[in-house]
Amino acid sequence: VWPMRGEKLLDLVEVSKEYSGTRVLDSVSFSLHAGEVHCLVGENGAGKSTLIKILSGAEQPNGGKIHLGDRVYSHLEPKDSLRLGIATIYQDLDLIETLSVADNIYLGDELRTPLGFVDRQRQVRSAAELLGRLHIRARATALVSELSPAQKQMIQLAKENGITLIPGACPNMFIDNPKDGAHRFMRSLLKVTGALKN
Repeated sequence: VWPMRGEKLLDLVEVSKEYSGTRVLDSVSFSLHAGEVHCLVGENGAGKSTLIKILSGAEQPNGGKIHLGDRVYSHLEPKDSLRLGIATIYQDLDLIETLSVADNIYLGDELRTPLGFVDRQRQVRSAAELLGRLHIRARATALVSELSPAQKQMIQLAKENGITLIPGACPNMFIDNPKDGAHRFMRSLLKVTGALKN
């Protein structure tokens, strides 16, 4: 069941993280509700990526609690995060440069013909529809290697949301800013988040 707008999805309570005695996160608390969009802002090394990795299960906190639904966790494993509706897009993407945008979106969940072959034409049509719904300016037939860093992260966002062509297929989406092209990425992201909220 899709959460109602305003319903609480996630609570972080005094989450902390240290690396070799250096405190990266110091008792961070915040809540997320359905339909909200938040930005974590800070200088390099402020702990934004670390917090996202904790939510995705890639890193374990040294203290604090994570409330998801009616469950409380001291830490999450990656499989838990996925099962609980947390999708994460990191700075380092898992796109294959030599494949097309459409092939990347459907990689591992390919659309097939009745004979079992990959139906590339249908994948291109479906990917183009998804890109249009999410206001992502990229051709479904373009090779990923031809795209800017900001466009690549938008394709990763489409991939996370898009196999079923239902925008907002994941209640909790965390996106780490790209290493390059941040301004273009933010302009595109504002359009995409508007589409996901609606």
